[in-house]
Amino acid sequence: MGDFNCRIGTEDTVEEQVFLNSTLEYPRTSLDKVLNKRGKVLLEMMENLNLEVCNGRTKSDRPGSFTFMSPVGKSVIDLALVNVLGVEVVEDLAVTSLCDFTDHEALLLEVNCWNTGITRSVEGNVADSRDSY
Repeated sequence: MGDFNCRIGTEDTVEEQVFLNSTLEYPRTSLDKVLNKRGKVLLEMMENLNLEVCNGRTKSDRPGSFTFMSPVGKSVIDLALVNVLGVEVVEDLAVTSLCDFTDHEALLLEVNCWNTGITRSVEGNVADSRDSY
């Protein structure tokens, strides 16, 4: 997650079936329709690494809010990426203003780590294993 300084428009790098058991929507939306050269490079890298963008796919970020706003213009250049194997843990992504001293908006990514199916051994008598983290 961060400032990638590239624009990917409304492009997707994976197929719809990747999102069937997740809260992420397909296709993604974006207020920024521009796909630039750097964006094409990022999309190629994402495809090679099995990454997908969360922006424009969540209940709090439809229709894909601008993440950078300046007197020169607006764009979506701050992105939250997730491995396609991890799309099921993403609950929500929100674009919000947390401070006034930057042209960039904050990305708030909510993930659900408790329903991942991951198990681990816990030694001792623990009533709720979440308390031991």
